Amino acid sequence: LRIAPLQGGYGDAVRRDYTGFAARDSAIWIPEGGIPVHRSGAVLGVMQYVGGLWGIAAALGRLVPRPLRDWVYRTFAGNRRYFGWMGLDAFDARTLSRILPDLPPDA
Repeated sequence: LRIAPLQGGYGDAVRRDYTGFAARDSAIWIPEGGIPVHRSGAVLGVMQYVGGLWGIAAALGRLVPRPLRDWVYRTFAGNRRYFGWMGLDAFDARTLSRILPDLPPDA
């Protein structure tokens, strides 16, 4: 699992290749050999990839209608600055090692 910021070369390349992801405000999951998904679908895709209890939670999450899941995602994402007290504002060294180096914007 690799992480790339949406506000960089990788994010620009994904939005250029998949015009449905024009906004920079959504997580995007690109499964190996699969079709990219965004918003709640991206979160559930990552959870399924991680597996274990997260995979079970992802399977249960897929039972919730997409419009409701995406509303919850947008509500959380739009207020993520308020979740710093939960430790969501900083990555540990292991997570930082998974962040891809940025590409030039025209790559």
